[in-house]
Amino acid sequence: MEKGVEQSSCAQIIDGNKLAKEQREATKAQIDDFRRKHKLADDWKPRLTFLRVGSLKDAEVYIEQTKKVADEVGISVSVVPMKRSDTEKQVLQTVNKLNNDVDTHAVLLLLPLDSEHPIDNNKISNAITPLKDVEGLRWDKVGELAYKREIESNDVVPCGAQAVMTAIKSTGCVLSGMLAAVIGYNAVRGTPTELLLKREKCSVVVCQPDTPNAPDIVKQADVVVATERDGSKMIGTEWIKQGAVVIDTGFYIDKDEKRSGNVDFESVKEVASRITPVPGGTGPITVAWLLQNTFYCVDKQTQSVDQSTIQS
Repeated sequence: MEKGVEQSSCAQIIDGNKLAKEQREATKAQIDDFRRKHKLADDWKPRLTFLRVGSLKDAEVYIEQTKKVADEVGISVSVVPMKRSDTEKQVLQTVNKLNNDVDTHAVLLLLPLDSEHPIDNNKISNAITPLKDVEGLRWDKVGELAYKREIESNDVVPCGAQAVMTAIKSTGCVLSGMLAAVIGYNAVRGTPTELLLKREKCSVVVCQPDTPNAPDIVKQADVVVATERDGSKMIGTEWIKQGAVVIDTGFYIDKDEKRSGNVDFESVKEVASRITPVPGGTGPITVAWLLQNTFYCVDKQTQSVDQSTIQS
């Protein structure tokens, strides 16, 4: 397709589970090749470690979703739990231990931090050693997204933003010259997604939900990425132009265990040409890219340290 995607009376659903499966299969093949190349034991696996402060339900779901599929790829997953009463100093000490643990190849700080104390998220994220920063959220990594001429094949890019791009590209739309709107300026998905879209020569507007006339601004876009809600309300049809591609990165669980995203799926699907559902949209793709990034961390480490540090 030259520009955009064909319009229809009801949006075609972007199958995140299918896209995630394809990505996991690619990651498994890379890990199998790595194991053979470096003559590692058949049961050797890279280890991804979640650092969790407190116990938020969304974080628990993310961990469980990752554990369910990590083993089939050939990655082990561990969790380092910390109490809500732990201080910033204690969290930093734990990060330092993980940085120096040769059995830990990738570290993910689960955000937001569920703590009784004020903790600087950026300070903790930037304390993770670059070679183990599996989310790519250190300031220098985000800076590379903005200024590095080319992204290398094994560069770690924020997995949430990678999931967004995977979903968009699966539609066949050509981003060059198109207008994209990112709703929500946040470090985890908003900013990295903006930078990746710009790399595709796409014009990008980043709009906070409380911006005056925000729906009118976003409604001009060919591609809409909703990383936040409109306050307590979902993003509705007043934000979306006919035929737009709509990507929803939200994930909420209400008191009745019902799961939803940032977009009012039932109404917006009547306007959009393509749309991601929740669940089953960007969520499983994000997990798949998290596993891919875990392998990239291992690959980077072998380039900078002796193979003997990779435990077999």
